[in-house]
Amino acid sequence: WQGSPDTKALLLRVFHFKILGIYFGLLLAYRLFSGYSDGEAYTEILFAALRIVALSGLGLGLVGLLGYLIASTTVYTITNKRVVMRIGIVLNMTFNFPLKMIESADCGFTKEGAGDIYLKLSKGTKIAIFHLWPHARPGKWAVPQPTLRGIKNCKEVAQILVDAWAVENNVIA
Repeated sequence: WQGSPDTKALLLRVFHFKILGIYFGLLLAYRLFSGYSDGEAYTEILFAALRIVALSGLGLGLVGLLGYLIASTTVYTITNKRVVMRIGIVLNMTFNFPLKMIESADCGFTKEGAGDIYLKLSKGTKIAIFHLWPHARPGKWAVPQPTLRGIKNCKEVAQILVDAWAVENNVIA
């Protein structure tokens, strides 16, 4: 199997795009309310609101661009021997995880069927979290877990990984 993260899933799960939109909306509402309650002129309130909308749009646009670039430059591969992650926008890095090195894998799903596959590596395997970001499991700073992020058909990909892992490690899945 070979695939890339879904941009929408990456924006929603990694960058919390909806929460950012709500935050900027609350900033705009606060500015409109405080300007009106302070008795400012309507033109002054309008121009202040336009500045907030422009800067919020710029911020959301940059986050969206970052999500798109991450999704379009990432390639995940699962073979019968290993999991390969090619990541990086400017400087590409390739992580090669033999299936014998993987102790376990967990999944996190969304309602839409997209999700993340978290790989727990054998003890003694050291990877810096900053090399993996955003392809690392959230909250696992001390022992980073490589993560296949924003996979559209996550259940099918997880089953492919389980089958390959079982054959490689001579166990029944």
